[in-house]
Amino acid sequence: MKIFKEIKVECYSGYKGDEVPRKITLGGEEYMITAIRKRWYEKGVKPDTPLWENFTVKVGDGEQSLIKHELVADTWKIFL
Repeated sequence: MKIFKEIKVECYSGYKGDEVPRKITLGGEEYMITAIRKRWYEKGVKPDTPLWENFTVKVGDGEQSLIKHELVADTWKIFL
C-alpha cells in the first residue's frame, strides 16, 4: 500500500521562495534530486482545500517519486 509521508526539503529559491526542490531528507537520510520530470499545481473544489505544488522527481539514480508541497502550511510529503 502506498502512502504519503512527511519529508524535509531543501530548495533552490529564485524569484520566489522554495521554487525548485533540490534535496530531500527522509528517515534521517539525505537524497539529492537529480531531475524534475514534471511540475503542476493542484487545488480542490472547495475554497478551503489546500493548494499543492506537485513534482515528479528523480531521486539520485533511483526511480521517480511524487513529492507534494502544501503551500499554505509549507509542508512537504512524498508518495511511497
